[in-house]
Amino acid sequence: MGETYILDTSAVSKYLRGKLSNEMLDFIDNVLNIPAKLSVIARIELEVFNPPTKEERNLFLAFVQEAQIYELSEPIIQQTVRLRRHYKGVRLPD
Repeated sequence: MGETYILDTSAVSKYLRGKLSNEMLDFIDNVLNIPAKLSVIARIELEVFNPPTKEERNLFLAFVQEAQIYELSEPIIQQTVRLRRHYKGVRLPD
């Protein structure tokens, strides 16, 4: 089995807008030979993102539609809440 990557919101946004180096564009192209994998948080951020044109918006929505979304289970949500309450400086990643 090959490597699997969960793509970050920023990486997807820059990829779709062609704002990455050629090396990174090629890397993500190779990663996307299989369906993209996103966290539910990345999905929300990409669906909320408001690009300047309707075409870009449709591109983002189509990307999310084709992606495999990793949902959060209730135990993970509850543990995250406990950790966040206990460690005030903890940031929530994608």
